[in-house]
Amino acid sequence: MQPRKAATLLLAWPMVWLGVAAAQDVPADRDREVQRDPEARPIERKPMADSPRWSEPAERVQKASDLIGKDVRDTRGTKCGDLDDLIVDAETGRIIYAVVKSDGKQCLMPTAALELTSDAKHFVASCDRDQLTKHTIDKNTDLAERNRAVIVYRHYGLAPYWDNPDPDTAADAMIVWYRPATKCQRASDLMGKEVKNPENEKLGKIENLAVDPDAGRVIYGVLSFGGFLGIGDKLFAVPLSSLKLSDDNKQFVLAVEKERLKNAAGFDKDHWPDMANPRWATDTSAYYGQQPYWQPPDAMEPSKKDQPKTSPDSP
Repeated sequence: MQPRKAATLLLAWPMVWLGVAAAQDVPADRDREVQRDPEARPIERKPMADSPRWSEPAERVQKASDLIGKDVRDTRGTKCGDLDDLIVDAETGRIIYAVVKSDGKQCLMPTAALELTSDAKHFVASCDRDQLTKHTIDKNTDLAERNRAVIVYRHYGLAPYWDNPDPDTAADAMIVWYRPATKCQRASDLMGKEVKNPENEKLGKIENLAVDPDAGRVIYGVLSFGGFLGIGDKLFAVPLSSLKLSDDNKQFVLAVEKERLKNAAGFDKDHWPDMANPRWATDTSAYYGQQPYWQPPDAMEPSKKDQPKTSPDSP
């Protein structure tokens, strides 16, 4: 499977903004302020068919640790910074922003304005250095703030990430995907968090995140179980939908029986499976009682889903 040519990096999943929440969007005064911003580009609404679809399997999967640190260049090829982090909605896996370090500043930009080259060697930003450094953040920035999202996205000529130009695609079962994020976390903070079961027993930790860079989502948490139940030093790809971030954002909870974890197929840290293989992805998701990441979540409880008895082998 060939990657899209200079496919749009981390294109945020389209969101339908519910009418009941529309009145809670951006205050009118702030909305007018953004409209008057002379540096804001005209908003571009691309039909979903013209963009990588959230409803398709990934064509390539990248380690978050490999993406962080790559060069960010403008369209002329001039380096204007480095990818410093990714801002993830921990509840859905959507990647809301890229954090680019430029001139010693942490700069916030929509992931839809950033592209990963087909050879995955660097990123191309649809702006110059001056525009990139317009919106900066620090450790205290509320990354889930809606006003900020509207201002930053409009600065790049984009509608807010939750605004879907094609509302007819919003099936009821998908509504969890179509809303502003409330649990925005840095990818670098998610990596290293402990994973426990519902009984508060430590299972392991998040070693890495598997990213679909062309659709803008984290699709797997890559876990180590540290010898738990004799599993050993292998890594395990667990669908992000199986991992629930605790209310205090300090750890993940994985509600999977110990016996299933013991029988799960792992892989060596230096030899990852082809996570872009749809068959492997489907089998892995089913083993953990989840739908494949490109399909809408259904209403059935995980414990009632038809889970295979054996773990998928690496392709």
